[in-house]
Amino acid sequence: MKKLYEDLSEYLNNIPIIDTHEHLPCSEGARNKSTDFLKEYLEQYFCFDLISSGINISDLNKALDNRISILERWKLIEPYWEICRYTGYGRSLDFAVKGVYGIDRICRETIFELETLFKNSLKDDANHYKKVLKDKCNIKISLLDRNKRLGSFVNLKYDKSFFLPVYRIDHIFFPEVSENFQKIEHDSMMEINTFNEWLFAIEKILDNLTFLGITTLKCALAYKRSLKFEDNDKEQAKKYFDKIIMLKNSNKEIKYSIKFQDYIMHYILKKANEK
Repeated sequence: MKKLYEDLSEYLNNIPIIDTHEHLPCSEGARNKSTDFLKEYLEQYFCFDLISSGINISDLNKALDNRISILERWKLIEPYWEICRYTGYGRSLDFAVKGVYGIDRICRETIFELETLFKNSLKDDANHYKKVLKDKCNIKISLLDRNKRLGSFVNLKYDKSFFLPVYRIDHIFFPEVSENFQKIEHDSMMEINTFNEWLFAIEKILDNLTFLGITTLKCALAYKRSLKFEDNDKEQAKKYFDKIIMLKNSNKEIKYSIKFQDYIMHYILKKANEK
């Protein structure tokens, strides 16, 4: 069984990975040089585990302040860190320092060494992205979610050896929000007054994305609704959109329409599939 485990482990560790959800800086040079080890690790989801374990928010904020000595900050969070060490987020941090720095765990005895190794990784010649993303994790490419307007992708200086940018489509499903309406007009470079123009604007955005080499769309609607998108007819969607146009400048609050969203999702997928 041990041999079988080792063979399976070796095979799995050598499978090239496509990372489908990433928020890293666009390139090695874009990494924040003014941070430190403790601040970097606390700014992610683990801090919510610390809050759940009872840490005072003011103490957590102090622990995030890298102007204060790292030992003083560690003393504030150490009891709560130990409570949370074996949560999913806590274990992932220990796995990370073991894999990246060769240190077994994050604790009082290791934070100074970890801080030194982390600071060294920020140096211009450290090649940290290559060492972690390619050599350690065998990630072929990562899909980079920067949640930007389409026009900003033109000058987005991302490292193509590590990343491909994605375009979020959530705003397309909420025309009742004026900011979203304006974003669609901006990204399609057209004025919209009818439902057919809204649909044409979607096509133009997809064309513009294709021209820019952006081939991935991201939908985060699961935070707001079910991901079961029914195949609704165009007329239902049009009735809702016509109502939006009629009340566009009335400042009245309009509840979003599931049926409209259902139709738009099928429309986006159909048109994206044609590109």
